[in-house]
Amino acid sequence: MQEYVGDRIQIVPLGKGREIICHDEGKLIGFSKNVEASKIWSEHYPIDKYPENNDETIVGDILITGRNLESLL
Repeated sequence: MQEYVGDRIQIVPLGKGREIICHDEGKLIGFSKNVEASKIWSEHYPIDKYPENNDETIVGDILITGRNLESLL
């Protein structure tokens, strides 16, 4: 996982056993926005419901783990 996302990983729960695996410091390093991952994130954590530390942006390469991944799209 570290090799794919580019070193240190952060695991972000999406519920129902699913997780986004992303680079822990991707925003600080300046990775590009991952449009598809950001869409998935904002569907699970809308900014109006979860405003704290939430800019609805996921950056860089990510992995999504868990069951029923097709339900994310």
